[in-house]
Amino acid sequence: MPFIKALLLFSIITTSFACKQRESEKKDNGLQEVRLDEKASNADIVRLPVSADKPTDTVNVPKIQLEEAVFDFGEVTEGVVVKHNFKFKNVGNQPLVITDVQTTCGCTVPDWNRNPIQPNATDEIKVQFNSEGKEGKMDKPVTIIANTYPVKTEFKLIGSVKKK
Repeated sequence: MPFIKALLLFSIITTSFACKQRESEKKDNGLQEVRLDEKASNADIVRLPVSADKPTDTVNVPKIQLEEAVFDFGEVTEGVVVKHNFKFKNVGNQPLVITDVQTTCGCTVPDWNRNPIQPNATDEIKVQFNSEGKEGKMDKPVTIIANTYPVKTEFKLIGSVKKK
C-alpha cells in the first residue's frame, strides 16, 4: 500500500509540473530579448525581417515608395545651392523608422523626419546640394537606412555645374 501511495504522489507531481510547463509555453507573447555584441542601428533592432535560419519575412515590414528616384536639376552655375524634396510613402503595414540618410560627400546634405512614419502616410527628405567648387556632370546618390527590406533605399540628384 505505501508503494501505491508513493507512485500516486509521484504521478500527481509529474503531471502538475508538466501542466505548469505547458501553461508557461502558452504565455509566449512574441517578445524576444536582443543582445548585441557590437553596436547596431535602430533599424537593426526595430524589426529584423531576415535571419539566417528563418525564411525572409517581407510582408510585415515598412516599405518606401519614392515619388521619384532621380531628380535632374539641369545645368547650374558653380556656387548655386540646389534644393529638392524627395517625397515618399510608407506602403508597408508597419511604422517606418528612418535611422540615417547618407550621402557621398559634404556638398549634399539631407534633412528628414526622425519620428516613425505610419503605414500609408507620406513624408519627404529635404536635400541640398552645394555646387561650390564643383564642375561638370554631377551624380549625387543619397541612401536611406531604415527598418525596411532591403534596409537601404537609394535616390539621387543629377545635373551639371558650369564654372563661374
